[in-house]
Amino acid sequence: MSMDDTKSHNFSLPDSGLEPLFAASRTSTLNKALERLIETAKTSDGRLDLASKHILSPVLQLCQYPLQLSGQDLFLSIKLVRNLCAGEIKNQNLFIEQNGVGILSTLVTSVRLTCSDNRILPMVLQVLGNVSLAGEQHRLVEKLPLPTGSADIDVIGYTLSILRDICACDPKFSNQDEKEDVVDKLVSAGLIKFFIGLLRDLEPPAMIRKATINSDAKNEATLQFSKYCPYRGFRRDVVAVIGNCSYRKKHVQDEIREQDGILLLLQQCVTDEDNPFLREWGFWSMRNILEGNAENQQLVTDLELQKSVDTPEIAGLGLRVEVDPKTRRPKLVNL
Repeated sequence: MSMDDTKSHNFSLPDSGLEPLFAASRTSTLNKALERLIETAKTSDGRLDLASKHILSPVLQLCQYPLQLSGQDLFLSIKLVRNLCAGEIKNQNLFIEQNGVGILSTLVTSVRLTCSDNRILPMVLQVLGNVSLAGEQHRLVEKLPLPTGSADIDVIGYTLSILRDICACDPKFSNQDEKEDVVDKLVSAGLIKFFIGLLRDLEPPAMIRKATINSDAKNEATLQFSKYCPYRGFRRDVVAVIGNCSYRKKHVQDEIREQDGILLLLQQCVTDEDNPFLREWGFWSMRNILEGNAENQQLVTDLELQKSVDTPEIAGLGLRVEVDPKTRRPKLVNL
């Protein structure tokens, strides 16, 4: 008997928790039950029928015991959740109500992603994508920390948290190949380019925004920024993912420079009431971006002063805010 077989055989979830799966699939083994239910959930009628039987609840319960499931049964459980939430509003709502996002976030951080487990992360992200299509039940105006009560925003926030934790793998304490396998695949898929663009489109942190307006009041009307943080801590989470990805990864450091992201990341090294610990994550990101990278270090050294403004906290970092005369956007330069 293999290790996976042993895990499945000794799985300790009460029979009452598995019984709905066995009854709905008309089989007596977990693996077969999951496979049959996945097939059923491929159609809208099948998903609706399974929703009426509340099948999502025991499957989410399975996902709370990832280390007791075989790798295959864990993958099938997540795949079933994905299918159940594909266009079925009852399952999407139940997923949110039962803290499905939190369950999958905990699952990802507790399971070590070996080469044979690489399919788990994409499947988790597909689940979150399907749930996000449910739309917002309650439109929020105030920026709130997670959970916000908005399905769309919570999915975005917990996805960022999952990515941040996945990219935090330290090669000194894990198999180096695993870090390359996970982080490098995300980077090769365009993660850094996407996140740099996302960060660039956001309004600047409040401190820099206020300093810029005060220094150039007559042109205040020109300082328009298109996107706002959807929840309290969004900017911090984006910076955290970028910072973790760049840890001892020269090709990631280089890509950030090539995407003109270094000055943008420097701009995040400030306190911001809407993003707790943004300053700390900004420093962490800059440390990783500059470590062992002569080109990035030289770029920071060669920063030139243009029109600038001082604030005590920014000056304490050895920086000033300047307004780009062409784009009218603020950025940080060294003193």
